[in-house]
Formats: sequence, structure tokens, C-alpha cells
Amino acid sequence: MKVMIAVDGDMVCSHFGHAPEFRLVEIDGNRVVKKEIYTNPGHAPGVLPRWMKDLNVDIVIAGDMGPRARDLFASFGITVQTCDPMNVDSALEAFMKGELSGSSNSCHHGEGGDNGSCSQ
Repeated sequence: MKVMIAVDGDMVCSHFGHAPEFRLVEIDGNRVVKKEIYTNPGHAPGVLPRWMKDLNVDIVIAGDMGPRARDLFASFGITVQTCDPMNVDSALEAFMKGELSGSSNSCHHGEGGDNGSCSQ
């Protein structure tokens, strides 16, 4: 399984598209077999979901993301898991134990004429 985590320093980035980097973690059963860091290739509509699909990502973990990104990930068969602010390693550990709790979706890009702003 390939898990992509939106990261900002050592923390899960609160807004998926604004993450400076992404950590790709390959998991086999209950053990991490590989970790790679990727620089964000750009926050433009559809770029990140397509890029992650090309990397064969199964799960995306981020603090939150807008509904268009969620819809694109769903169309590519990629599961989105949101979480409260926490350390990346703690989030990965909680995910692997099935204990990662989702956050509420507070990003509303393109809804209600908000000019694509995010409340986070």
C-alpha cells in the first residue's frame, strides 16, 4: 500500500494543496518498507490528484482539502483520510493502527463565491 502524506516540516499539513512537501510511504502489512519525500509540484486544479495517481498512491493523508480535490481522488480510486494537526510520524502510526480520526472539512474552494480561500 502506498500512503502519501501532506507535510509541512514535521507536521501533517493543515491544507493539502499548500503542503511544501509530500511523504510517500510504502507499507507492507504493519511495517514501513520505504519512505520518499517529494516537493509539491504545484497547487493548480487537478495537478496533485493526477500526479499521485501516476505514483500509484492508495491513500492520501492531510489536515483537510477542498471538495474538488476529494472528488478527483475518489474518481481515481484514491482514499482521502483527514486528521487533526499532528506530527507526521504520529499520524502514520495512528493510520497503521486504524486509529487516525478525521477532521471536519473546513475547506470550501469555489463554493459560495469565496474566491478559493481556505479557512485554515
